[in-house]
Amino acid sequence: MADKKKKITVIDNPNEAEILSSESYSFFRTVFTRFRRHKLAILGSCLLAFMVLFAICAPILEWVTGYPRDHVGLDKQMPPFSYAGVAVKISHPDWNDKTKNTPESKPDFWFKFPQGFEKSQEIGSEFAGLAELNTDTFNNPEYKPYYIYNLKPYGNTGSLEPLDFIPITTEDGKPSTKNVGIGEFFIARAYVKRHNLSGQIITYAADFEQVDVSFVEAGGEKIQREENIGPAPIHVFGTDGNGHDILVLLAYGARMSLTIAIIVVLLESIVGIFIGAIAGFYGGFADAAMQRIIELMLGIPMLPLFIVISKFAGNISEAVRFVALIFIMVFFGWQGIARLVRGQFLSLRSQEFTEAARAIGAGPMRIMFRHMLPNVLPLIIVGMTLGIGGIILWESSLSFLGFGFNPITTRTWGGLLNEANKYIMDQPWPAFLAGLMIFVTILSINFMGDGLRDALDPKLKI
Repeated sequence: MADKKKKITVIDNPNEAEILSSESYSFFRTVFTRFRRHKLAILGSCLLAFMVLFAICAPILEWVTGYPRDHVGLDKQMPPFSYAGVAVKISHPDWNDKTKNTPESKPDFWFKFPQGFEKSQEIGSEFAGLAELNTDTFNNPEYKPYYIYNLKPYGNTGSLEPLDFIPITTEDGKPSTKNVGIGEFFIARAYVKRHNLSGQIITYAADFEQVDVSFVEAGGEKIQREENIGPAPIHVFGTDGNGHDILVLLAYGARMSLTIAIIVVLLESIVGIFIGAIAGFYGGFADAAMQRIIELMLGIPMLPLFIVISKFAGNISEAVRFVALIFIMVFFGWQGIARLVRGQFLSLRSQEFTEAARAIGAGPMRIMFRHMLPNVLPLIIVGMTLGIGGIILWESSLSFLGFGFNPITTRTWGGLLNEANKYIMDQPWPAFLAGLMIFVTILSINFMGDGLRDALDPKLKI
């Protein structure tokens, strides 16, 4: 029996010309073989796949973290890996006033402190800032209004308001102040409850707020208005200035930013391919007219144009804004693909296979899109891949400048940057995380685009 012909592989024979000419290698398999040898392209593909999976799993992250994207709470600007705690301070005028000898001036009248609390304040141990409510005082209707609560990162005493400052002189002789105590105390971890009519999750302090257990009729049946869920879950990436969980916002921002980029790239590629193909195939007046139109559009200053458009788009709905933003990006973004296709078609229209198609009676549309376009498709794929990163950066820049979507109702990475810019000096992590997502996504797309370009170009050795 005749020996079966041995299959040629990259490992068996590093001669790429022989490998690519073997019968066992199709076009796509050849491209994949060359692509996977590009290490940065593989890294970029893995990172991009992670970003896509991260965006798809946004609803799952809502369930895992316990915080939906429309979550409302007073636990604003929380640091990463923190959960909400109930911080309480006293607004009574006699509170901690050393010059008065009234019961209201003594902290023990309002709170119960752990053993050794006074000493712990001086040395800054873990007990500093922790207390319990004095239930006798708190339950007194006369004194209960003087308890003011807020939600802050539980256990982070640096977030508590100081009691007072006294003037001191530092070692270099400059005047300064010194914190002499804590005027706000953590009493417990916060809780979350669900409003069953709207499905909204609300962070609350159990000692100060009650769960509304009354029933209301909805959909022909009676349901309880609110239900307690349990202690407030941890904020893995913290919260923004509106009390929203940043991890969930980043996931929904990835979903919106990637969706816009893919839709815009597909639409502008279709427009660019059609216009570029006609200009390159027919030449003459069609080519000259297309070139002048592209030059005119490239000369339009985009940023002032968007500033003017945003003035007229202030009151439109988010759906209309979404369509309008995509339309504008496509309208001003097809020129690159059109010039690429036009240049390739100018060289392909005089090739022998094009003349043969004309000789057998093929029409212009069949020649352009059945015979010529497949030869340009690899370059178009590379251009589309690299264009996705540009669209993400463009949309993020517009949202950051306030010309994109509403950052409260429609989450995008640029909108998160715009919101985080308001308090970036005090809490830089929301801006850093949103910027990191944009940076990693664009970098991964560029790596993958470089790999596709090299894999689709047979003249390159990789």
